Amino acid sequence: MDPAKIADNVVRDAITESEITFKKLWTDQTCVIIFLRRLIAVGLEPQGLEEFVLGEFFSGELFVDVDKKAFSNLGFKRLTFLQLFPAIFSKKTREANAKAKSLNLGGDMKGDGYQNGGCMVVGAGGNPLMFSFRQEEPSDHPENQQILEALGIS
Repeated sequence: MDPAKIADNVVRDAITESEITFKKLWTDQTCVIIFLRRLIAVGLEPQGLEEFVLGEFFSGELFVDVDKKAFSNLGFKRLTFLQLFPAIFSKKTREANAKAKSLNLGGDMKGDGYQNGGCMVVGAGGNPLMFSFRQEEPSDHPENQQILEALGIS
């Protein structure tokens, strides 16, 4: 993943609806960007935004990639129906759903379920790329410890 590929992409603040480029997010600080299926940390669409904010599932800034450019520019996998259907019923996905349910995280099947996301930790000024992760299946996610280690927190 190359942060330069999305530096000039515009995202919309999920609360204020003001627009900002990615490079403004990491100009003066290291930035953890999580690309969620629907929302952000950088999300794909505003679907489910209110529920996400009210549920306090994320305490950082939330942005929506309205044009879906970052997902495309970073080469995040977009599943076909034939790929999505078995992925939804895989053992890995069932386990992830059971864990989410046990934590009372809720969720639904609304929105663009075909788009995978990922995560990257970008150093101040856009360099270096300190960590990257790309979903191959909808249930894939980076371990929190990996992100913390990239930030020098353990």
